[in-house]
Amino acid sequence: MAIEGSSRDRPRERLELVGVEALSETDLIVLLLGSGHRNASARELALRLQRRYPTAGALAEASPLELGRIPGIGPARAASICAAIALGR
Repeated sequence: MAIEGSSRDRPRERLELVGVEALSETDLIVLLLGSGHRNASARELALRLQRRYPTAGALAEASPLELGRIPGIGPARAASICAAIALGR
C-alpha cells in the first residue's frame, strides 16, 4: 500500500502499516479528532491541545468544559476526548 504525501500527515495509514506503537501522542490526538476545523487542520488542533496540556496526564485531568473552550475543539470533540481517556483507564 503506497502512501501519498507526507506519512507524518497520515497517521491512520501509518497505524495500519506499522501499528499504534509507532505513533506519537500528537498522531493519536489527530486520529481522535478526525478532522480539522475552519482554518486549522486536525494536526494543528492536536498541537494546540498539547501546548495547553503538555502531557497525557494533564490532558486527562482537563474537564470537558475546559477542553470545549479551546478554539476548534468545542463541546462535541471535548466529549470525545474525555470518553477516549475514560476508555483508556
